[in-house]
Formats: sequence, structure tokens, C-alpha cells
Amino acid sequence: MSKVPAGTLLKSYAHWVKANTLVWRVPVSEDGELTSPQRRFHLHYSRGSKMQVTGHGIEHADAVIPLKIAGLNIPSDVMAKYPHLYGSTHLEIEPEHMDKVSSAHNAACQVDGTAHNLTSSR
Repeated sequence: MSKVPAGTLLKSYAHWVKANTLVWRVPVSEDGELTSPQRRFHLHYSRGSKMQVTGHGIEHADAVIPLKIAGLNIPSDVMAKYPHLYGSTHLEIEPEHMDKVSSAHNAACQVDGTAHNLTSSR
């Protein structure tokens, strides 16, 4: 039996708040603690908006950028500008992947958390 898709590409929950920073209203782990097994987060993008959620996750992306969990606290300058994001997971793009960011900024973007096949549009 194939995996049943979870998530939708029609709702936006992830927020790109700085060049290397995204926040998403999904906990880092089942219990929200950094000491527990954590989800793996990725930023998928497609210039042709061809992505879709399947039983295998997000498919048809032009590229996928791994995201690092940067902690449970969002930087204070981000919180000052976006207070409604309090409690969201702080994700960062590692320096070695920043060369892909300019392509992603001009494309349809999705964030996923692979532990539970979570999906969100930006």
C-alpha cells in the first residue's frame, strides 16, 4: 500500500523573514523539545510551479534546500517585525546553500518536515 499524501500546497504557514531565515508553525519534534528526535525540514522550489504533494512527499521541485533548526526562539528583530509568529520553529539556510536562494525567491516555494510529511507553502 502506498503512502497517503499529507499536507497541501494551497495553504501558507511558512514565512521567509530574512535572506537565510524561515519560520514555520510546526514544532521541531513530536513534543516540541530540541532534545527529542527532530523533524528534517527542507525548502523546495519550482520556477514553473510544477510541485505537488504525493505519497512520497513533494515532487517536481527544481531544487531542494535543507533547512537547519536554529532553535526554539525566533530572533528578536524578527519577533519585533512579525509578533504573530511567536512560537514558530526557527529554520535557517546554511551558508553553503545560499547560492540557491536567489532562484528560490523568484519561484513557488514549499517547506516540508519529513518526520510526518508536513507541507506548507510560502
